Amino acid sequence: MEKLFSEENQIVTIVIIGVLLLLLMAVALLLFFFFSRKKIVEKELEKKELEIEHQKEIIHATILTQEKERKRIAQDLHDDISSKLNVILLNSNFLIDGELSPEE
Repeated sequence: MEKLFSEENQIVTIVIIGVLLLLLMAVALLLFFFFSRKKIVEKELEKKELEIEHQKEIIHATILTQEKERKRIAQDLHDDISSKLNVILLNSNFLIDGELSPEE
């Protein structure tokens, strides 16, 4: 009888150890998937942040280029208008002085 109890105890112990090992493996597998997924998400976030930073740099460069071009165009317009106004001023001074002959 004692031999039967000891064999049953050994079988129960083996089954309990087997179940515990399976549970331990399941927990280890779940932890592995959790941490690997977390690492994948972190890498994707880093990649997105790099893309956003690159887009910011491109936008900044574009804005600087636009501002330089606007400044150049404004300078050209200013110079053009200034030269025309100077010509008009000189002509008006000649007319005001009245020293011009009708042929001139």
